[in-house]
Amino acid sequence: MNNLFDETTVVICSFYSHDKLSKLIKEIDKRFKILIIDNAREFNLKSYYKNNFSNVSYYIPEKDLGLPGSYNFALNNIFTPYIFITQPDVTLESDTIIKLYNASKKYENSAILASKVIYNDSQLDTDYRFLKFNKSNKIINIKKKFINNSLYKEIEGDICVDAVTCTTMFINSNFIKQIGGWDENFFMYCEDIDLCLRARIQGYQIIKVSDSRVKHLGFSSHNENDSIMFNDKRNWHWAWSQIYFFRKHNNKFFYYKLAFKLVVISFIKIILNFILFNKKYRSYLFKFYGGVISLLHFTSFYRSKYYQKSKL
Repeated sequence: MNNLFDETTVVICSFYSHDKLSKLIKEIDKRFKILIIDNAREFNLKSYYKNNFSNVSYYIPEKDLGLPGSYNFALNNIFTPYIFITQPDVTLESDTIIKLYNASKKYENSAILASKVIYNDSQLDTDYRFLKFNKSNKIINIKKKFINNSLYKEIEGDICVDAVTCTTMFINSNFIKQIGGWDENFFMYCEDIDLCLRARIQGYQIIKVSDSRVKHLGFSSHNENDSIMFNDKRNWHWAWSQIYFFRKHNNKFFYYKLAFKLVVISFIKIILNFILFNKKYRSYLFKFYGGVISLLHFTSFYRSKYYQKSKL
């Protein structure tokens, strides 16, 4: 058991997530070392975590690093063989990390292991992907193998998948360093799937561990008062990252088909929702904006004005 705590560091990124983050920290065994990366730069909270949690290191970067930049910082500054990544709006079971650690010893070629994610009793765990590649290792199809809950619940044991999301990731640090870590062209969204694909192409395994479980609220890491700011940011980066991901990993036909569909449909929905005085037009506006910027090969530059003004 001591090896688990000596060999594993927990990493959590925070962006105005204090309420949920503090609850999550209390759920984690105090024998784990925990690194919090605060991209909102809330300096007033650093002393709270320092004074109340002796096992927590609280890092405030000079700027918002985004998820890939944060995880690369952890990868390059943590010296344990394993890193466990999760989100502030996730609830862990007492043995969640233990079971991932044990599975990593069983599957010695695994670069990433992930827990089974429970949203609610009627919703399927969607935090994994099965992909179809051509001879050039370009994606020609993305699918979820299990189309309903009954099939998924019948699975006994672990499954090898092509990709998982960063709701939970138990990382073999050495393997991930060998593939170059996270791609920092992403700011948020798709960086986790991209990492998994590069690991799979290099011959490493991605394992979904069935008896390691977490609950995930989803899209609720931040305070509700900041919802508009976060939705704008999410929609912009979701579109930018989707198109960048398609360009990087898909064959040209699939890329142009998906990129055209994303941008054109977003534009049509902007017009329709604006005419109908539906507030949803704002979401499609930011998806269109981010998608066009990505199509033009500009970097993922969007940051919320609220964040910029409050921290300058």
